[in-house]
Amino acid sequence: MSKKRGLSLEEKKTADKIGISNFFWSFPSEAAVKLRSDQERLQTQLAEAKRRSAELSTKLEQERKGKEDTAVRSEKLAALQALEAKLKSAQAEIALYADSDPKKMEAMREATGIAKASANRWLDNVWALQSWCKKRFEGNESSLDAFFKENGLSEDMDYIA
Repeated sequence: MSKKRGLSLEEKKTADKIGISNFFWSFPSEAAVKLRSDQERLQTQLAEAKRRSAELSTKLEQERKGKEDTAVRSEKLAALQALEAKLKSAQAEIALYADSDPKKMEAMREATGIAKASANRWLDNVWALQSWCKKRFEGNESSLDAFFKENGLSEDMDYIA
């Protein structure tokens, strides 16, 4: 039993079920073949990694060629940073006045119109419901009026102009 467990742990065994019995065996050449294939796979991975490293090194050198640290380049980088700071401050100032944006104001006007139309439509729906209830439940007008009053419908509700 311990021999089978040892082979199982090292994954050097082959198992087969014949009838109701399980047979386990191991060949020394299987381990050698597996090691050889692992070695070949790792060597190809190593060669690929070396090729990629060399490729990246040459690319890095090509990128560094035009970017030597000179006085002109330093001045241009400083000017670029100053312009980026100026751009950020201008964008912050624009954000302060975003509430006065004509496009936003027009969008708010359109949204207000849609909201008014929706409110008036729902007021029509409530009045239609109230009249239907009064027709359906004749004689209970006082309890219906009390119900609608409890739920926020007052006598002075009117359309939004």
